[in-house]
Parts: sequence; C-alpha cells; structure tokens
Amino acid sequence: MRLAKDCGLDVPALGFENILGRDIYMIERFDRSMNKQHRTPFASGLTMLAAHESEVSQYNYRDLAAVLRQHGTMVKTDLNELFKRMVFNILVTNDDDHLRNHGFLYDGDGWRLSPLYDVVPKPQIGFERRLVLGVGPQGRDATLVNAIAGAPDFDLSLEEAKAVTAELAGTVANGWEKAFREASINAADIARFATCFREAQAS
Repeated sequence: MRLAKDCGLDVPALGFENILGRDIYMIERFDRSMNKQHRTPFASGLTMLAAHESEVSQYNYRDLAAVLRQHGTMVKTDLNELFKRMVFNILVTNDDDHLRNHGFLYDGDGWRLSPLYDVVPKPQIGFERRLVLGVGPQGRDATLVNAIAGAPDFDLSLEEAKAVTAELAGTVANGWEKAFREASINAADIARFATCFREAQAS
C-alpha cells in the first residue's frame, strides 16, 4: 500500500502498530467522517455490476470502467486511476483483485472510485501469471503488454498508456525492496517476495 502511494495512487492513511506482541495493519476508514456520525454510501464492484461471487472471473476491468462511464461524476480522472490500479496489480502480482476489492463512493451526484484497499502481493513459482479480473485482449493474462493493449477502454491512447506503465514499473522496480525493509520484513521473506515483482523488473 505504501508502494502504491509512491506510485501516485489514491491510498488512505495507513499505519502499523505492535499490540500485545502482534503486528497490526491499520487503514483509515474512508466511508465515514471524523465524528463518525456521517457515513458515505459505499458499494463494491460486485454490487455495482450486480454480479454473483461465483461469476467474478467472467468480469474484467473494462466492466468497472463501464460503471464509471455510466454512473461516475469524474469519469476521466477515475478511469485513469483504474488503469493505474490494474497496472499496479500486475506489477506487484496482486491476484486478489476480485470485484469486492474494488469500491465506489457516492458523492451526492454519482459515484467515484473509493481509495485503494486490500493489495496483497503473492509470491510466484512459475512465470505465467493471471489476475482474477480480465485485463485486456488477452483476457486475464497479467502482462503489461495486455494492459496497454486495452488502453482505449480507459480513454487512453497507446502512447499515454505506455508512458503511465513505464513510470509505474520504474517506481515499483526501484522501490519495492525499500518499502519492504521499512515495514521490517526480514531478508528471507524479501527474497521470497521478489518473485512478485518480475514484471516490473523486466520492463
């Protein structure tokens, strides 16, 4: 999540605490005001698409983009953010990108993407990787080539998509180890998680 923030993604306030000998990851609620009396309506991608949990692999990021086009109030901004999140998930091998882990907040006139949450890199053995949601013309294949090919779905030209992708890949490749060390991850686990970042390091 800190790495996502370094990439310019919309990330809520985060924290780590050790409580009674256990490491606790904290994320600020983004659907409530500080006084907790006001709650902003929230809906997951699953709800917005009227999808069933068992059907989630039939959906793709293009479907979430369509939700923004139909119901969004800042469509261009949120489409750009959604594309970056898709690319980021590829770069860090977050294959926990199912529809419940994409959210929308109601702003009084329509819907905006919620801040990012629940990013979980997954160490890999093989080199072929897939996300839960479809990425581009090659379906769920988690490659930057596949993501860039789907750029028009996010109102991006191929040149814009390539530039965005290159910037994100550079930030991830150069920053992931530092982020892990700052989170007190030990050397053995850092080596194990290195497989998550192959796509970033190869670009």
